Amino acid sequence: MARLEQIGGQVKSELDDFIALCNELKPTSYLEIGAREGIALRYFVERVPTITHVTAVDLPGAEWGRAGSDAALDGNLEALSAETWPIYADSQALLTWSDVTRAHYRYDVVFIDADHSYEGVKRDFELYAPFANMIVALHDINHPPDSKAYGPTKLWNEIDSWHQITKEFIDHDWGSRKGIGVIYV
Repeated sequence: MARLEQIGGQVKSELDDFIALCNELKPTSYLEIGAREGIALRYFVERVPTITHVTAVDLPGAEWGRAGSDAALDGNLEALSAETWPIYADSQALLTWSDVTRAHYRYDVVFIDADHSYEGVKRDFELYAPFANMIVALHDINHPPDSKAYGPTKLWNEIDSWHQITKEFIDHDWGSRKGIGVIYV
């Protein structure tokens, strides 16, 4: 099996399909929970030219983060032509939630890729999905049950079973264990 081309932890083909969808929707604001170094965030925002406001939340050095990632994220945000707001804090803390909603009350696109435990991703979804105008996206929706990163997959399976309008981007040709799930709001 060939190695998937990745952009900052995202499968490029899945991210490109997600970008195509967003270009159809023409969002102006974007919230990413779990931005890490901001490589995929920058790739995404540079290819969705209607986005003028970006809020990025990350907790460098946490279990799903990376120590020192804040400097790289700052650099990737500074390279964007959009107004940016980095928040370095635990996405599940109420003070962080307050800062995010103050930064830009509603977001056309909310992308969740932080805590991959079931409880963590569910809490991020509960906190931030209500602030989405167009779509909420979850990363890592295609992991097996024995994976440490199964939380988003479990939540996605629940959401997909009760939500009427969803879309998946999974590069099945390569056996991807990542995937992006989109919920229309």
